[in-house]
Amino acid sequence: MRNPFNHPAWIDISLLVGRVLLGLYMLLAGWGKMRGGIPAFVNGGFAKLRPDWLPEALATPYGYAIPFLELLGGLMLILGLFTRAAAGGLTLVLLSISIAQMNANGITGAPPVGPFHHAYIMTAMCFMIAIIGSGRLALDPLYFGSTGEGKKS
Repeated sequence: MRNPFNHPAWIDISLLVGRVLLGLYMLLAGWGKMRGGIPAFVNGGFAKLRPDWLPEALATPYGYAIPFLELLGGLMLILGLFTRAAAGGLTLVLLSISIAQMNANGITGAPPVGPFHHAYIMTAMCFMIAIIGSGRLALDPLYFGSTGEGKKS
């Protein structure tokens, strides 16, 4: 029996839903850090999770960049514009957050209230979108051609 969901339209719809929800999550995460003031984020939550082995000269500029990276990357995912680049960049940001969480809270990355930190799941989702691309329901096909990003026909 044929699987009715194994159709390009369903694949594009699932990529759209996943991309928009992940983009919205990242956009709101970046906005939340900005809303409270970026210095407050850098000196508060970011400073608490900064590993001791990470030099201050690298950590502080990166801490100031995180809200902008999350906001811009989230917006790009929502629009489906330069999706692979945005998802690849967010994969690295989320991987750094996952490493910081593991450093602070052990292998699960989460305090005792949950099974593991949500950044692990978000990292995997961003990586998957970076590999697969935006699908046809995005701005990428308008810019890169009808077959998707980087594959002009």
